[in-house]
Amino acid sequence: IMFPLVSTPDEVRRARESLVAAAEAEGVDLDGIEVGVMIEVPAAALSAHRIAPLVDFFSVGTNDLLQYLFAADRLLAEVADLPDVCDPDVLRLLSGVVEAAHANDAWVGVCGESAAEPASAAAYVGLGIDELSMTPTAVPQLKDALRHVELATLRGAVADAQDAEDTTAARKILRAALSGDG
Repeated sequence: IMFPLVSTPDEVRRARESLVAAAEAEGVDLDGIEVGVMIEVPAAALSAHRIAPLVDFFSVGTNDLLQYLFAADRLLAEVADLPDVCDPDVLRLLSGVVEAAHANDAWVGVCGESAAEPASAAAYVGLGIDELSMTPTAVPQLKDALRHVELATLRGAVADAQDAEDTTAARKILRAALSGDG
C-alpha cells in the first residue's frame, strides 16, 4: 500500500492510523503487507530520515519531484530542460533519500520516465536504488547499457556527478561510466 503526495512524517502517521482503523473495521489482516510512500514532494525528500522509520519502502516519483523542485512543468517547452534528475543537487537529494531508507531497512524504487534513460538509471543504480520501474519495451536497452558496468564504477561516477559543476557535466560523467571511459 502506497500513500501519495505526503510531505511530513505526521501525515504518514495519520495515514497509517487510518489504514489500520479501516483494516480492523473490515476484518482485513495487514500482516505481510508493505506500506510505503511516494517521494514526490520536496518536503518528503528533505524529511526522508524522519519518514523512513514509518514505512517499508519509498517510491520516488521523479516526474512530480522534479516539477516541484524546479517549478517547471516538463510539458512546457520554455522550461522543459530545467528539471533533470542528473542535476548534482538532485543527485545529492536522492542520495539522502536512499541513505535514510536503507538505514531503516526500507527499500527504494524509482518510477517515472527517467528510470529508462541510461545515464539516469546509472545514477540510480550507483545511488543504491533498489528497483527501477519503466515500460517493458525499455528494459532490454537499459539492461544492455548496465550489464557491462561494475557497481563500484557506477557508485564512483554518481559520487563524482554529485560534485559536478552542472547537469551537463554530471551527465557526461555518468555516460562515460556507461561507455567504460569513466
